[in-house]
Amino acid sequence: MNLSGLEVHEVTRGSVVVAPKSVEPSYRMDVKFLLLEGTEKPLKNRARVRMYLGTDEILGRIRLLDRDELEPGQEVYAQLELEDEAIAGKGDRFVIRSYSPMRTIGGGTVIDANASKHKRFRPEVLEAIATKEMGEPDELVEQLLSAKQVLFTLEELALALNLPEEDIQQGTEKLLVEGNIKIIPTDKKDLYVSGYVYHQWGQEVKNMAEVYHQEHPLREGYPRENCVPGSFLK
Repeated sequence: MNLSGLEVHEVTRGSVVVAPKSVEPSYRMDVKFLLLEGTEKPLKNRARVRMYLGTDEILGRIRLLDRDELEPGQEVYAQLELEDEAIAGKGDRFVIRSYSPMRTIGGGTVIDANASKHKRFRPEVLEAIATKEMGEPDELVEQLLSAKQVLFTLEELALALNLPEEDIQQGTEKLLVEGNIKIIPTDKKDLYVSGYVYHQWGQEVKNMAEVYHQEHPLREGYPRENCVPGSFLK
């Protein structure tokens, strides 16, 4: 690839060319990891390792989510906590080498390149990662919106899920028909929210209004100056 206007020293090893706002650097990734059959000993939870992703080498620790040791030949869901930010896409392959002595011990694929920290030994965590690995766009959108009680634009959903906007658009259309998500239109862009969260917020607003009218029965409505934008968001 010919990149004009750049000097060699400005592009470091591991640099990635991406479209603007298409990915976010991350220190934490959910992965599917295989420890090679010929590895001399089991891999312990939080072992320090070297991750090779693209042309980059990044130091970090591997968190085993369902066990304390991984035996050679076994494959598991795990989380990589990196010491430097990295960029990856879902399905990107990586190689893992031991920190010292430096030997190739395994590898795998990226499932979520911008993962949040998980608690270990939680079946629901493993199920959620499995959905991220194999789920259709509508399942991934619903999972994300159910977990995050915030509003997302279409572009933000695509960025968070690391999927093309066209796939996200198809997923949201299916979920809207099923009533599993809601759209909140604004002057700029439509905002998407979980159907459950939408109804929960509506009930909270209704409760606020009822309490206010019980305390002030002669007033016409809830005063604008008392409304704090997003005050019922968790």
